[in-house]
Amino acid sequence: MTPGSTAPRRRDRERGSATVEMLLGIPLLVVAIMLGVLGFRLAVAHVEVATAAAAAARSASLQRTPAAAQAAATGSATAALESSQLSCDPLQVSPDVSGYAPGGVVTVQVTCTVDLSELTGLAIPAQISVSGTATQPVDTYWSISGGATGGPP
Repeated sequence: MTPGSTAPRRRDRERGSATVEMLLGIPLLVVAIMLGVLGFRLAVAHVEVATAAAAAARSASLQRTPAAAQAAATGSATAALESSQLSCDPLQVSPDVSGYAPGGVVTVQVTCTVDLSELTGLAIPAQISVSGTATQPVDTYWSISGGATGGPP
């Protein structure tokens, strides 16, 4: 460009572009961060619910009666989720003790409704249901009724 020319300089044409980029970029960055937080919370919830289901199935498999197995599964799942500080409203623990006999299996399904209300600015449901299932074998070599072989080791 020669001195005295009336053509606009290149720098003048780009004036304010950083402001526009920032105005568009910051909301997109905030949305991306919130989606990352949502994904992390859901991943943690899935892991915690699966862990609670495994603990509940293990606890139920060590009991002597189906009724005691159901109670132990519910108590174990509740305790596992409370210790992980995952709040479920409601928490459903569904032990299946239909095959509860030496050599059989016990299956526990845990369903947790996780509250996501603080992330509702993203047009997502305020609550999402997360579930996990675990199966545990009942020991073949001990008696459920408490006979001569006793209980689990």
